[in-house]
Amino acid sequence: MWNNNLKFNSREQILPSLSQGAGRGSVAQLAREWSQDTLRNLGRVFSKDEARARPKILYYSHNMEWQGAPNSLLELAVGVQRDGKFEPVVMTASDGPLTAVYGAAGISQIPDPRKGNPLKDERKFEAYLSKLTRQFRRVKPCVVHANTLQSFHAVVAAKRAGIPVVFNVRESENPNTYFDFLPEPLRPQAYETYNTADKLVFVSQTTQARWESSRQCAKPAVIQNGIDVGRLMTRVYGDTRQQARLRSAIAPDDIVVLSVGTLCERKGQLDILYAISKLPPAVLPRLKFHFFGSKPNEYAGIFRSTVESVVKATGVEINVFEESRTEKDAVRVAQAYLSADLFILSSRLESYPRTILEALSFSLPVISTRCFGALEMVEEGKSGYFYDTGDAAELSDRLARLASNDKARREMAKQARERFSQLQSYDRMLAQYQATYADLMAKGDA
Repeated sequence: MWNNNLKFNSREQILPSLSQGAGRGSVAQLAREWSQDTLRNLGRVFSKDEARARPKILYYSHNMEWQGAPNSLLELAVGVQRDGKFEPVVMTASDGPLTAVYGAAGISQIPDPRKGNPLKDERKFEAYLSKLTRQFRRVKPCVVHANTLQSFHAVVAAKRAGIPVVFNVRESENPNTYFDFLPEPLRPQAYETYNTADKLVFVSQTTQARWESSRQCAKPAVIQNGIDVGRLMTRVYGDTRQQARLRSAIAPDDIVVLSVGTLCERKGQLDILYAISKLPPAVLPRLKFHFFGSKPNEYAGIFRSTVESVVKATGVEINVFEESRTEKDAVRVAQAYLSADLFILSSRLESYPRTILEALSFSLPVISTRCFGALEMVEEGKSGYFYDTGDAAELSDRLARLASNDKARREMAKQARERFSQLQSYDRMLAQYQATYADLMAKGDA
């Protein structure tokens, strides 16, 4: 499946290789399928006059952590910057690892006037909204793009400032109760954003269907996620699958099972540990499990203690790594994808999991819960399998089926890569969002 001798040390080496005939699943093939717009615009720099001429889009991110939703927004903003039709700027209430990435991409960062937690009471919230509204008016974006429901206050402030808003819903929780964590006086404004946003954009059809069945929403649309494969594959330049496996002490016959995501109850990684305990003894010696996403929380503590028990009972190798905080960490995760054989998503709630896109792009068969957008991404029996949330026996059966049949697993790996090529592309996602911005601007000018 992989050309283990293929190696690239720089962008200059990989670009000429786009026309070379490397085999399916090789790094060269992944590179050939990069966004052509991305390749054409790498390193693009705009003059001050060009920058001033572009309509401004303000992206509001609820945080700057190295997580799915903030990363997806980052790739959208960077793609818009490269494309050149709009000038992206970003605002967030808290800095994090992605702050420097925006800066390196030449995207200006606008300070959020938020101090402390303004969501504690109505008076503080109203004072914050007034400041945020004034800030939006000073910046004068043509559109505000509020990322995730956690950014609902940006929708309220933008509407007060008279600026069109795209509200990007990346959650799949019950829309009728999502904002119940807020003090009661603030809830009506939060829930009203479902209708006041000029465009409510979901990232999966399944999530939109859930909302439409339980709540009236104005002007909904679906734009599925696409990932910047170029950014992902940059992290494995100069590497091969064989080298990545050797560095991690993975033998040729070992089967590496990968899970990527913050260790937490919503992502349900304990399912995997319970499934390991139910595996047939015959498949255990070849299996290695790599979990990326540990951070200090109660669930992670329970998870680690359960790992110790499972290792003691089965003898299987389980490695747990910290959640990504830097580009160096992201490189380590990309190398883990490169060296893995299977991917498991055990989440209870996901709209359109970024990690499934990443796994499929590396030709990894996926075993997933039937959580919303995952149903749109994985083809049962072709690119992966589904299991019922919390059903460790069913997950164990799916895992044993692939671990015990090398031929079936390799065939499913080919189907996984094929499935990735059929899903939403990064270029198409960029085009759909930019068309949405242009449409809102045209309506505002009418």
